[in-house]
Amino acid sequence: MLAVLISWIISLIVFFAFGHLFMRILNLYRNNSYNFADVFFFGLCFTGTILTVLSIMIPLKWYVVFSLFLFSLLYLAYDYRKGKLFLLTGTWQKIKALPFASKLLIGGIIWVTALYTLLPPLSYDTALYHWQSMMWTETYPAVPGLANLHTRFGFDSNALLLHTAFSLQDVFGFHVIGINGLSLLVLFIWIIFKIRESSWVTRLALALFAIVFLRYYDTNIASPGTDLLPNILIAYLLLRAALDYRSMATAPLLYWVLPVFCLTLKLSTTPFCLFSVITFTILVFINKQYKTIFPFVITGCILLIPWFVRNVILSGYLIYPYPSIDWFSVDWKVPLATAEGENMVIRSFARVLDSDYQKVMELPLTVWGKMWLVRYFNISKMVILLLSLAVISPFVVAFTQKKTLIKSPCKITAWLIAFIGMIFWAVMAPDVRFAFSSIAGSALIPFILININIKNAFLNKLPVIAGFLGILFFTGVCFNVIRITKNDLSYSAFLYKPNVVHFTNTAASIEFKTSELGNNVILYMPQSGDQCYDHSFPCAPDYCSDCLEMRGKSLREGFRMKK
Repeated sequence: MLAVLISWIISLIVFFAFGHLFMRILNLYRNNSYNFADVFFFGLCFTGTILTVLSIMIPLKWYVVFSLFLFSLLYLAYDYRKGKLFLLTGTWQKIKALPFASKLLIGGIIWVTALYTLLPPLSYDTALYHWQSMMWTETYPAVPGLANLHTRFGFDSNALLLHTAFSLQDVFGFHVIGINGLSLLVLFIWIIFKIRESSWVTRLALALFAIVFLRYYDTNIASPGTDLLPNILIAYLLLRAALDYRSMATAPLLYWVLPVFCLTLKLSTTPFCLFSVITFTILVFINKQYKTIFPFVITGCILLIPWFVRNVILSGYLIYPYPSIDWFSVDWKVPLATAEGENMVIRSFARVLDSDYQKVMELPLTVWGKMWLVRYFNISKMVILLLSLAVISPFVVAFTQKKTLIKSPCKITAWLIAFIGMIFWAVMAPDVRFAFSSIAGSALIPFILININIKNAFLNKLPVIAGFLGILFFTGVCFNVIRITKNDLSYSAFLYKPNVVHFTNTAASIEFKTSELGNNVILYMPQSGDQCYDHSFPCAPDYCSDCLEMRGKSLREGFRMKK
């Protein structure tokens, strides 16, 4: 627990400082249209971009985060003395002014999120390639052709860089995955503030959104995966626009920066760049603010270009595994057939859990769709219920927003983008973890848009009651998971560290075989299965020993396929 709190404090200070600095550069720090959550997420985006640039040149070790943290402290101290931290002091005053029940609810959310951060990473992909990707990033700068060693190492997500840098493995001796939990806390505390300002139907819909979101991703909070963080950012954008559609005009930078950065986290967030397109259209073509074109374009380039460069270094492609954009002829480029195959594997596995992706992709919609529904009905009826609500949501919007559709159609922008995002997800790769924000947004935003005020004490308190019941439920679930997974880590040990020992203990029972890549470089491979965990480095399953070769004498120089 102590390690988690330290990680949260460091991350919070760095993200707020860089978000505030970004707003100062653009002279927006006095703009009341932006709030604390906006600044936090701005900081997360630009810190992630800074880490991308640094990872191309140096390994992301403890001194990188320490330098960012020291700079952030000095910057905030300077701005505080100059009286320019209005947003921070104002937010603190708002929290102090909250009634006791709301403060207790915030405390409960912090408690639950911290508990889930203490769990062992339970995602299959974490043992498959997340840990190993993080270990490569901690040990070397971006390695040319790393995707030739294991195709998943070419999945260049800024989420993994953020998790790597802020896990502070060199300091704690183990990885502390705190960014997911901290970002979730900022989202939920913002939701609590909005619940207090809304009608009872909106309050209940917001509370339900928070509860189902946490329920679906609860065991992913402690995993250094690439699914949760982009969904948190998308959830925030959808709810922010749903509650105040005018914010797309009054706080346009939010709807430009977050969708663009989300592309560097997960390509499944592509439809949400519609927020960026709409915002740009409002500024330039409606409000005639031509001076905004240059800073917006420059900001987009700053966010994307380092990510493109890292993609090319790791795989040889601008966007991997989408080889249709093939502009570079480098000796470490992943073979075209491998890149296309990996793309198909992702799409087919999202439809049906079958290793034969070619067979799955040939199945008609009626066949794989039925298999998909049966699978999710067995593992998560909540997802099926939300999907059902999402499918009928156009009728809910048409019925409840008749006048709005005529007078102010922009009000339903958030729902419309969420619905488009859900369709894109269903067509491309319908794995729920890729786009839960789209599904939940499509299902619940129509109810968030309903503005009915009823003076009934019980109805007005219902969202708060649901919040406290949710905290009790999630606490019980978390302690049950801890009981199952704790192995020989005592409960008292949770006072200072997460349950990462579970992975090491599990991996210790796996037997590894070794192979020499040349120049006395040893590569580890699991004897069975395809998971390396964090047990041995470097490790990769099923690589082609007859096809792969090193580009030089050290791992730093990368890999390529033999001619």
